[in-house]
Amino acid sequence: MPVLTKKILTYLSDDPSPGEVARFLALLELTQPSPKAATINYIDDSGTIFEIARFGLANKDPFIDHNSIWADLEPFRHVRNNELALIDPSMVVEQAEKSKMEIQPDSWLRSVVVIPVVNKQVPVGAIGLMFDQKLTELPDLGIDYESLQALMILAFRTPSFQREITRSARGQVPELTDQEMNIILLVARGYSNKQIATQHQIALPTVKAKISKLLRQFEAANRKDLVEKTKKLF
Repeated sequence: MPVLTKKILTYLSDDPSPGEVARFLALLELTQPSPKAATINYIDDSGTIFEIARFGLANKDPFIDHNSIWADLEPFRHVRNNELALIDPSMVVEQAEKSKMEIQPDSWLRSVVVIPVVNKQVPVGAIGLMFDQKLTELPDLGIDYESLQALMILAFRTPSFQREITRSARGQVPELTDQEMNIILLVARGYSNKQIATQHQIALPTVKAKISKLLRQFEAANRKDLVEKTKKLF
C-alpha cells in the first residue's frame, strides 16, 4: 500500500472531524507546491454542493454555497465530469458576476485545484486545494486519484462527517427578533433603508446596522442573497 494512502487511511480510522481532515489534507503535501488552504465539500442527492469543512481560509470557498452542481460555473463542470481541474479564481468571479452572483475569494488566493469525489459515477463531493501562487499546470498528486476518492468516500461515511453533513445541509439559522424578520420582508419587497426606517420609526443608521448584522449572520453577499438565504424562514 502506498505511503500516503496508508497514512490517510490510518488517520481516518480515528474518526477525525471534517475540519481536522481539511487541515490534514492541506499539510499532507498532496501536491508540490503545497496548498495554503483546503476545503471539503459534499454533494447531496439533489445535486446541491456545500462546504462541510475548511482550513486556512477566512472566507467560505468562493465557489461553494449550497449551489447546484448543474450551475454554469467552471468548477462545477469539472466536478460533473469527474475531472481534476486547475481554476483561476478571477475567472470564476467573472463568471459569477455574469450570473448576478457575488463572490469574494481571500485576497491571497491565486489558484485552486478542484478534486472531484465520485462514487459509482455519481458526484458526491469535492476537495478544494488553495494556493497563494499562480499555477500554470495541474500539479501531480502524491497519491493515486482513485485511491484518494475511495478514501474520501470512506470519510463521508464516518460518524463525525455524517454529523457535519447533516448540520451543514440543514444550515444554522440564527434566531431572529420579530423586527429583524419584518426588516427582511421589507428588503424582499424592495424597500430602501430610508423606507424601512420610516416604517419602523427608527433611525437610518440603526437600519443600516441591523441589515449589516443580518448579512453577517447569514453570510450573505448582498440584500438579494440575504432574501434568498432566508426564504425558508417564512
